[in-house]
Amino acid sequence: MRRIKFEEESLQTLRDRLKNLAKTAEEQQASLDKLAEAKKQAQDEIDEAQEGTKALQDELETLQEELQEKTAALDEVKRTAGKSAKDLDKALKDIAIKAGSRCVCLTSYSCWI
Repeated sequence: MRRIKFEEESLQTLRDRLKNLAKTAEEQQASLDKLAEAKKQAQDEIDEAQEGTKALQDELETLQEELQEKTAALDEVKRTAGKSAKDLDKALKDIAIKAGSRCVCLTSYSCWI
C-alpha cells in the first residue's frame, strides 16, 4: 500500500512538474513571438529608413548635377562678361583716341559737336 501511495505521489509530482514546464514553455513561446514581432517591426522601420536614405541620396545627386550645370553656365557668363568688358574698354579707348586726335580741347562744348 505504501508503495502505491508513494508511486501516486511521485506521479502527481511529475504531473505538477510537467504542468509547470508546459506553462514555462508557453510563456517562453509567447515571449519569442513578441520578440519576433518586435524584430519584424524594427526591420520594417530599417527598410523604410533605407528607402528614405536612398531617395535623399538620389535627390542629392540630382541637385549636385544641377549645381554643376549651373556653375558651368555661371562660369561661361563670367567669361563672356569679362570678355565683353575688355571689348568695351578697348572700344572706349579707341573712341577716346579718335576723339582726341580730332579735338585738342575736350572741355569745350564746340569740339563735341
